[in-house]
Amino acid sequence: MFKWKEVKRLKAEGFGIKVIARKLKISKNTVKKYLKSSMPPVFNKPARQSGLITFKTEIEGMLKNEFIGTRIHNELKRLGYYGSLSSVHRFLRYLGKTKEISLKQTP
Repeated sequence: MFKWKEVKRLKAEGFGIKVIARKLKISKNTVKKYLKSSMPPVFNKPARQSGLITFKTEIEGMLKNEFIGTRIHNELKRLGYYGSLSSVHRFLRYLGKTKEISLKQTP
């Protein structure tokens, strides 16, 4: 949205499309598109779902058995999960369980 405003401002000051494109380091076509538009551009980020959702019941069972994140990751790999350890930790935070398991040892 910032560049859209900047394009409008520079054009109002009398700069040409080529100069605006060079100053803002964007394409001339983008400058033209912004100038034609009366509304700022809207960027829709597609909703993504974690690959761990399919393993949610297994993860909850592992949390009940007091497994830590690394152990959960290793068990999930045996079940066919190909993601990273940090993704598992992020998912555990999403579940709100990391505070409960962070100080516990793997049985």
